[in-house]
Amino acid sequence: MHPIVDGGRVAFATNQWRVWVSPWNDMLNWHAEDRGLAITSMTVDPAPRVGRTSVVSATIKNVSRAEETNLRVQATANLAPIGTTQTIASLPGLTTTTVSFNWVPSSPITYNVIVKVDPIAAEPYTVDNTRKLVVTAQP
Repeated sequence: MHPIVDGGRVAFATNQWRVWVSPWNDMLNWHAEDRGLAITSMTVDPAPRVGRTSVVSATIKNVSRAEETNLRVQATANLAPIGTTQTIASLPGLTTTTVSFNWVPSSPITYNVIVKVDPIAAEPYTVDNTRKLVVTAQP
């Protein structure tokens, strides 16, 4: 990793990512040429109850400036699919969209609820393509 100085900003670059650190605020900015997706938030609402529908929602962000298409999103509860895989037809650069899955827990146990968006080609960082919540379904 080596520093790059540009107009008062300092970047630390690797061969995959460049992070700009501004002297005027604490914000970090990803270099716009990098491609990738991220699940920025996830909820299960209302709190799960056996036999009642809860909605699993996740916000997907396109972290690059390029439009991405045909993005597959899946949700599971203890590895069992929740609904069917959804496809986001188009997600313009630097925008977000929310996907939702209806889920009816069948037992009063603790579930690992996971949402995953498939990585795009040449996506260098995929850890943020998956989000997990641990929830307990009440009787």
